[in-house]
Amino acid sequence: MVKKNATIEWTLFAKEDMKAVLKYYKKNSQQGYVLVKNAIVEAVVSASKSSEIFKADSLKKDNDGTVRVFTVYHTRVAYQIKEDGIIILRLRHTSCEPQEY
Repeated sequence: MVKKNATIEWTLFAKEDMKAVLKYYKKNSQQGYVLVKNAIVEAVVSASKSSEIFKADSLKKDNDGTVRVFTVYHTRVAYQIKEDGIIILRLRHTSCEPQEY
């Protein structure tokens, strides 16, 4: 389903995760920082417009299919589909130990 004017919300945890991811990339490369930031934002916008484009999150306990996940530059982004858009739940580097939530 393609939605126009879909909302994108970020949990407090997701905002902090995003800051940490971007801080890491900025420390190593300004160009990498911009590249990763833009790629994550573009993927989030795509997810908000076509929320079921990405696969269901296998790490989410009792996932009813509304929690989805995608990976951008070794950053795993989990989001939940809502009627009017999506909520970004968390971001984790793919080298981190997988954690159910």
